Amino acid sequence: MKNFIVIFFVLFFCAVSAFAQGMDGAPVVFSDEQPDVIQSDEIPGEEQEYDDEFSDEDFIQDFEEFNTVSEEETVRSVRSHVGSLPHRIFEMGFSFDVDFSNNYFNANDFLVKDLVIDLRKMAKDMPKEGFKLNMNMTPDFFLNLNLKNGVHVGLNFGVESYGNFTISKDLFDFLGYGNDLNEKITLDGKMNGDAFMFVDCAVGFDLFGFHLELIPAVYLPLIHATAENVHGSFVNDEKGGLRANASADIVMYTFTDMQPFFDGDVDVNQVIEAMKDGWGFDIASSLEHKIFNTLDGAVYSRIPIVPGQLNYSTKMTMTASMEVDELKNMFEDGDDGLQKDFDVSDKEYNTASYNLHRPLRMGAQVAWRPFGKWCTFGGLLGFGVKQPFTSDAYGYPEYTLSVDIDLFIKNWNMLGLRLSSAYLDEVFKHNAGFIFNLRAFELDLGVCASGGSFTSSFKGAGAGAYLMVAFGW
Repeated sequence: MKNFIVIFFVLFFCAVSAFAQGMDGAPVVFSDEQPDVIQSDEIPGEEQEYDDEFSDEDFIQDFEEFNTVSEEETVRSVRSHVGSLPHRIFEMGFSFDVDFSNNYFNANDFLVKDLVIDLRKMAKDMPKEGFKLNMNMTPDFFLNLNLKNGVHVGLNFGVESYGNFTISKDLFDFLGYGNDLNEKITLDGKMNGDAFMFVDCAVGFDLFGFHLELIPAVYLPLIHATAENVHGSFVNDEKGGLRANASADIVMYTFTDMQPFFDGDVDVNQVIEAMKDGWGFDIASSLEHKIFNTLDGAVYSRIPIVPGQLNYSTKMTMTASMEVDELKNMFEDGDDGLQKDFDVSDKEYNTASYNLHRPLRMGAQVAWRPFGKWCTFGGLLGFGVKQPFTSDAYGYPEYTLSVDIDLFIKNWNMLGLRLSSAYLDEVFKHNAGFIFNLRAFELDLGVCASGGSFTSSFKGAGAGAYLMVAFGW
């Protein structure tokens, strides 16, 4: 398993390094968990003209007018966050979002003066589906151009990855209640993970009182990995001996041949050459409209069109075993009292044709500013479908509730606070963020508590962090 993890991250960062040369982008996503396309602060229908000769004084005056909006003239964009003010005509930067969660262990279980591990209680309280661990990670780079009348052009490059691991409740039943002598205890598990590299180009403009945003994107699946037939067994005897065995069939579909990685003969040029094939295509869109003076609404979607393709497969069997005559010998003698073995066998390298889509998404959003533009209440309700248009497709709901607060300093939204609660990518997340914006430089920082269930997310079952840095004017 260690080799598999290493290979996954080698592919991940190799792809990022190879394509980051000469590519920047704009963070366009349909959730409030990441910075969205920065929209103009202008009110629809309000036109301004620029002189051909544009002096410094004209710029300063225009800038002050651009960033001075009365409470009645609310910012129209639903997807803009507090960090989008003061408005920047040009900007570039990067963001990084990561989180992990599980469905049982909480931070409160470990942040105690005297830590007591009650294995029997753990076995009793463990969910029937077993122990689950989830992880999501998204780094990206962006470049934005925001013009008059809602015109926006953006380029965004990044990698998105997610994975999960499950181990059956039988393991915890064994730890909590034990077993009879010479009784064989079996357990099962599963694992899967996906990683994509994407490049999208956003184009937005005002049209008949609406704001339309189109985001065509190309993406390359990097890896789709699953662990099948994951089994383990434990047997103990009357002498205190223990025998344990585990095995798993690993199947990886990748964009490049994995044999050189296992043989220790990796050719970077070959990896880059493999990136020319297998690209997929999808298109995202959003349509925004001012419903009332204080209420904006929008609908959004991301529709897969052409699936990405993984052209290579690797199959292998991993086995591990452990045997000790008496458990006390293992504690007294360390490795001398333990016999263990780990092996990777039955490697098969083949060409393949495995199609993979990014998740389909649809929904609606609102932004309500009852007290003026300094306070925005946001809401999102939608659904997602992973592995769409396949027999393995499954859907899940999504929601976001948020509040953005701008702290004004001489008409500059230099400081901002953000609080949100969401269910996105099958994980509950509760976020607290801080925005520091000097127009030429912006820093967004956020942390989140997450979990596989709504209640566990408030108990520290998972955590995450978010960072965005932008430069421009």
